[in-house]
Amino acid sequence: MSNARKLADNLPTDGQLGNRNLIINGAMEVAQRGTSQSNANPAIGSVDRMRFALSGGTGTMSQQTMSASDRSTTGFDKYLRLDLSAGNNNAGLYYNVEAADILHAQGKKLTLSFWAKGTNPGGGSFVVPHYWYDGSNQNDGTSGSLTITSSWVKYAITFDTATASSASLTSASSRYDVAILQPNADTSTNAWQLNITGLMLEVGSQASPFEYENISTTLAKCQRYYAKIEGPIHGYACWSYSNVASTHFSLPEKMRATPSVTFTGTNNTGNNSSVGDSTFSMYNHSTWIGTSGANGVQYGGTNASSTQSIRINCYPHNSFTSNGISAGLYFGQNCSINADSEL
Repeated sequence: MSNARKLADNLPTDGQLGNRNLIINGAMEVAQRGTSQSNANPAIGSVDRMRFALSGGTGTMSQQTMSASDRSTTGFDKYLRLDLSAGNNNAGLYYNVEAADILHAQGKKLTLSFWAKGTNPGGGSFVVPHYWYDGSNQNDGTSGSLTITSSWVKYAITFDTATASSASLTSASSRYDVAILQPNADTSTNAWQLNITGLMLEVGSQASPFEYENISTTLAKCQRYYAKIEGPIHGYACWSYSNVASTHFSLPEKMRATPSVTFTGTNNTGNNSSVGDSTFSMYNHSTWIGTSGANGVQYGGTNASSTQSIRINCYPHNSFTSNGISAGLYFGQNCSINADSEL
């Protein structure tokens, strides 16, 4: 076969030539939450934008690094591993696409491609359910079946996009859910494992070569949905009033919606000797005053936050000068502020 013929066979059959992949982080390179997470039900696991659900058992999602030989075979450095225990029935790997990003695909074919290896659940195969979601499922579809082997193989499956009323999919929370791989068998008595990378979902009836991009571009896309502000942060100025000191943190990217916020680390409720790598601490001028055990460092609420910055309220342990920029927030290298705006 000529090189021209090979090139033609690999060209997309529908839509634009660039930015075809509807899946963010398909190369499994970004894992802001850490390299392993267990027992999410359902939730984003360790690898950004990848979701897994349990149904009666336990499970772990982790980010893994390819061996040199497997990297040569697949062309990828990282992959996602999903380990599920016996007792899970119809658990699987999922991905949510914002409705606005996929409305153009209605009435067209979608092709899902990826590299995978693993153990088949219950000796059976995997299927790919998919549907629109706007508060309730619309027009579910289940596409084909795939049998995963114990060696790395590239797979592709083509299916019709489920149809939906565009008018019902205009909210920011509307999405297209794709169960990347879901067991097509009762897995309640069998543990199973899935390893996957190079995940690509595109409009058209033919899988085109994976769209590689640099990791900084992928990270920025992921930060639309989840972002971490990591320590150490030294002396972030706070505006103090009454019994609270407040500050705003800029988010690295504009998020999909005003995020919910959690904290990794503990509140330092003592003095200077208690300040450490895993504490959020307050100081007033040159005096460490810690944070209040009753309140500590808290997310300030949605009315003062946005998709571009979040307000943090800090409650000092002792009295401090109010009505001015008179308090500072410090948090150690093991601490983080976690902003979540996932679908």
